[in-house]
Amino acid sequence: MSKWNFMKELIPGPILFRLHRVLGFSTAGLLAMHLGLLIPGKTAEHHITVSQFLDAVLWDGPVANATAIGVALLLAVWIFSALMVKKMIGMKFWKATHFLTYPALLLILIHQIAWGDDFQEFRWLAIGWGALFAAVFALTIAGRIRAMRPDSTK
Repeated sequence: MSKWNFMKELIPGPILFRLHRVLGFSTAGLLAMHLGLLIPGKTAEHHITVSQFLDAVLWDGPVANATAIGVALLLAVWIFSALMVKKMIGMKFWKATHFLTYPALLLILIHQIAWGDDFQEFRWLAIGWGALFAAVFALTIAGRIRAMRPDSTK
């Protein structure tokens, strides 16, 4: 699960594996629930069709484009994960495709801060959430870079 020794010392491998799986399924479920509740709510509120709503959310401007690309990247990661579980692709290819989560989450953060009602009403929340995301993102990237160094196993 993690080549970063710090993580292995804190959390045993089997627990990391289960945690990763639970968080992956939870993310997929929450995204599906978000879309499943948002689409009927917004179409009713604005008296538009589902296709008009999806057109505006996915293609109307840079934030919409970031949203569409971020969701597409996450879908690709989930599809490749399912293919890896079914042993239809190799572990090396699956690991390479998992790096798509980084740009996907960055693009989804842009969507969240630009369109989230809470972030529009409370700008301090957007700043705090962005700073927290940036810190976690930077630490994750640093951990990945450290894990790829040959001396990281010492």
